[in-house]
Amino acid sequence: YVLTNITSDEEIPKIDEIELDKLKFPDKWILSRLNSLIREVQSCMDNYDYLRMTREIKSFFWSEFCDWYIEMSKIFLYDESYSDKHIQKAILLHVLETFYKLLHPVMPFITEKREYHNPFL
Repeated sequence: YVLTNITSDEEIPKIDEIELDKLKFPDKWILSRLNSLIREVQSCMDNYDYLRMTREIKSFFWSEFCDWYIEMSKIFLYDESYSDKHIQKAILLHVLETFYKLLHPVMPFITEKREYHNPFL
């Protein structure tokens, strides 16, 4: 879904280039949840608790990112009159890229392929 909504000639800003006051509530929510996940994954890695780490990553990816944020982003991405679509696209790419980075220690054989198949990450 993420990559099908981005064309190769689009210029998508990096997440730190986006003005905070332009973020919608769903954008702030998913970024907050992503930061919480990063802290949780770091804690799990520090304690060598890879089972819990993978459960947390999976739970975030499916239950929060896929089930909620992607569905909420469709409201903005499919609205022809909405001019800040690049914000949602930047956040979608940022979350996906971070997901790959968090997953890499336990599934490098999958996350390495992203470099070959995904020109945006």
